[in-house]
Amino acid sequence: PNHFAGMYAKANGTAGAMDLHFTGDRAQYEADTSDLVIRSGDVGIGTAAPGDKLHLTTTSGNCKLRIDAASAASVDFYNSGTRFSDIFTDASTSNFTITNRQNAHIIFRTNGTNERFTVGNAGISTFHGTGAVTVPSGNTSQRPTGIAGMFRYNSEENSFEGFTDSWGAIAGG
Repeated sequence: PNHFAGMYAKANGTAGAMDLHFTGDRAQYEADTSDLVIRSGDVGIGTAAPGDKLHLTTTSGNCKLRIDAASAASVDFYNSGTRFSDIFTDASTSNFTITNRQNAHIIFRTNGTNERFTVGNAGISTFHGTGAVTVPSGNTSQRPTGIAGMFRYNSEENSFEGFTDSWGAIAGG
C-alpha cells in the first residue's frame, strides 16, 4: 500500500489568513481553523519517543510550557469529566491561585510521598515532620503594618508577638 504524509495551507475565508493542515495515511491529524486534533497516540515536542499524552523535552537550557492569556490563564484538572482542581492567574489582581474544587485538602509533598504541608478544607493548615517552622523575624522598628492574626518573632524583645488591634507579646520566647 502507498503511505503518504504531508501538510498544506488553505485559505480560511479571512483576508490574508490561512489554516495549516496535516495529513497522514490514516487521517489521524487534522487542523481546521485553529484546532489541531490528534485522534490517538502521544505528542512529543523535542522528542521522537513521547512517554505521555504531551511530552516536552529540551537538550539544553530550561524546558518551559507557556500559557499566555489576555485576562486569566489556568490549567484545569479533571477526573472522569469532573473538574477537581486548577492553577489560575488573574491579570486584574496579579493573584496566583491553587484551587481544590472538592471538599478535600491540598497537600505538598517531597520525595514522592513525604507530606510536608497540608492546607485543610476547614481552613486549618498542618506542617508535617519533626522540623521547625521559620516565622518572620525582626526588631520592633521592622514591624509590618499589622493585620489581625499576624504573628512574628521580635528579635529585639526576644519574644513572639501577634497583632489584634496592636502588636503585643505572645507567651513563649
